[in-house]
Amino acid sequence: MGKMSHLRKELEKEKMKPASAKAKGKALEDFIAERLVKTGIDPTARRSYSSGSGLNKTDVENQIGLAIEAKNQRQAALWKWWKQAERQSEMTHTIPVLVAKPPQMPLEASLAVVPWYFMEKLLTAFLRHSGALEEVAERPNIKWKLLKIKQLCQEITKNIE
Repeated sequence: MGKMSHLRKELEKEKMKPASAKAKGKALEDFIAERLVKTGIDPTARRSYSSGSGLNKTDVENQIGLAIEAKNQRQAALWKWWKQAERQSEMTHTIPVLVAKPPQMPLEASLAVVPWYFMEKLLTAFLRHSGALEEVAERPNIKWKLLKIKQLCQEITKNIE
């Protein structure tokens, strides 16, 4: 057997069968729904059995206004996935959230991508709840650094678009 045909056979072995690929996706969707329920964030959250069809195209049905797109794939296609999450959010008038699980990592290591405006709201709510927002306001050097981070993130977002 030639070197090229041997490599081709090895690559074919590595390809995931459709059934196992779907199982990986379902596992992440179930994990997200379970965490939303277990933490009390949304006791009604559940994996959408009809994701991709009908009106509700989100992968995890919820009552908290999020269009959750879950991806558990070896090869990342961040911008393609993000556009999918945005399209879903536009149809459902919700906030897009992309949850991606890195290869060969536990479900708990999954990453969430959200729009910057939503991240600001989350951070503000968290800091207010913890009392840290008032502390930051009293320390100008930290406030300046946070503002600088915000400006850099906005510049990066403009350059990406």
